Amino acid sequence: MTIKDDLLAATAKAGAAARILHDVANGPASGPGSTIVTGAGAVKSLARAVGDLEEAATGSAAVAAAAAAQAAADKAAADASATVAAASSATATTQADIATTQAAAASVSSSSAAGHDSTAAASAAAARADRLLCDADVASTAANAAATSALAAAAAGDAASAAASAEAAIVAKINWRGTWSGVAEYGTHDAVALSGASYIAIAPNTNQPPPNATCWDVLAAKGANGSGAGDMLGANNLSDVADPAAARTNLGLGTAATTAAAAYATAAQGATADSAAQKSANLSDLTDKTSARTNLGIATVGNTGAYADLTGKPALGTAAALNADADATLASNSDSALPSQKAVKTYVATVPQNSRSAAYTTVLTDAGKHILHPSADSAARTITIDSNANVAYPIGTAITFVNQHGAGIVTIAIAGDTLRLAGAGSTGARTLAADGMATALKIASTEWIISGTGLT
Repeated sequence: MTIKDDLLAATAKAGAAARILHDVANGPASGPGSTIVTGAGAVKSLARAVGDLEEAATGSAAVAAAAAAQAAADKAAADASATVAAASSATATTQADIATTQAAAASVSSSSAAGHDSTAAASAAAARADRLLCDADVASTAANAAATSALAAAAAGDAASAAASAEAAIVAKINWRGTWSGVAEYGTHDAVALSGASYIAIAPNTNQPPPNATCWDVLAAKGANGSGAGDMLGANNLSDVADPAAARTNLGLGTAATTAAAAYATAAQGATADSAAQKSANLSDLTDKTSARTNLGIATVGNTGAYADLTGKPALGTAAALNADADATLASNSDSALPSQKAVKTYVATVPQNSRSAAYTTVLTDAGKHILHPSADSAARTITIDSNANVAYPIGTAITFVNQHGAGIVTIAIAGDTLRLAGAGSTGARTLAADGMATALKIASTEWIISGTGLT
């Protein structure tokens, strides 16, 4: 190789060493570029070494034990030392290469046979080598300063600061879940309250109530109840008030509050009950009963009880006085109401109708009526006279059955009692054809007789 080739190779090697120093001093804290490959092996960038130191100081392990944080700090310091060593090695390599370059440059200067071009190339290479050496010195200085700071922090062993940072990191991870529940699923860092204390989960769990050292750590323990030397207790129901009279005054209560209730008409009135009406006297202690009746709006008849003193009284003998019932059907079946003359005439002159298009059992109000099976119902139907045990029709009750033209056959039956066919004397249910009509008459408590047209 020529002298020029040697100079170029030395310059390239010096440039590579300078780049290593530059990458160590300026590389990122993570990702590509945070680890630099050197001839002595891979080393971390200063930023990554310092970051690892901070991460070790703020990790949750620092809360568990300050020794773990110190160990992490020592490891980061060792990484920083390795970085410095690598930087120093690179610097030494660079200096050696530059020395070689300078020697080659000197050799070129002393040899006239090299020629003008070789001398110029050597001078340029020497100048570039000087600049690389300067850059290497700057990078080495920065690396040494950063490493020194890292080593100082590790040597100081600032465990309290590391623990505080780690504790802050843990607090930031707390997930408050409220009151503990036996059906909820809890994960690490979930926090709950139970029986006045709070807990943080250190392992996933379900239905493991605190305190359970396997699953929970105490965040804040419940404090002891106060002695209450100067406090009022609810269980004493105000008996521990120091000055009851002052307490009543503060509540706006007067002397009536401490006087028996029977001694006062009202607390606001403030007068004894000697002049007040008492409920046990049933108004016999009223001073002026006449005025009292007037004040209550009670008329004279309220005192005399005389019919003549009634206001708005009807004339005796009128329908109103007799409580007359104007209902022509007499459906109310009252024991006290008297039917009006018009109602009696209407009731006697007509036979009220009860139309049925389905199976039917008679009721008391069917007495004196006719039960119609209408032509619109072509189906066969059964109409039953209820027993005397269920409906005690008066003897002499008559019920008429009519089967209209076009209607289905009607069977007239009786429940429990006897139904006898007039003329034949036979008993049992009877059939009434369309256009037929029959009347059943109660002649004894449990016996009816029936006759009619179309009846078999």
